[in-house]
Amino acid sequence: MSSPLNPAPTIVASAPRTASAVAPAAAPISTPDLLAAMLRVSPKISDLFFSPGKPPLVEINGKLIPAGAARALTPEDTPAAEGWAGHIVSHRFKGSLG
Repeated sequence: MSSPLNPAPTIVASAPRTASAVAPAAAPISTPDLLAAMLRVSPKISDLFFSPGKPPLVEINGKLIPAGAARALTPEDTPAAEGWAGHIVSHRFKGSLG
């Protein structure tokens, strides 16, 4: 999906925050399903954001929009999401260069 007019999204992940109180563990988010839901929001997505304590966000025309999950991400969710997204973007770039 990457082209000169529609470059591949940038992936941004922030460091996990420490919690002052222990919250019950959230059910793990299916990373492939999360990424698919995020990418379905709009064909004009420029960036994907994964930050603990916030819902997944997409950037469209300079605005951040929650997308893909009904709950905030946990520190355990973000490394998996970043890994999957990085793999997808890396694969797309390799395909567009060859």
